[in-house]
Amino acid sequence: MYRTTPCWFKCVVMYMCTAMRKWLVEVKYELRQFVICIYIYGFMM
Repeated sequence: MYRTTPCWFKCVVMYMCTAMRKWLVEVKYELRQFVICIYIYGFMM
């Protein structure tokens, strides 16, 4: 049990890191779009 734990734990950590990175990239893109929209809206007003 103890000997097999690091293997799947490493897999889970890798998967979570990949998912978080993908999520962060998407959120960063969404935030950039949001900021651009607010900037344009403020500029129009």
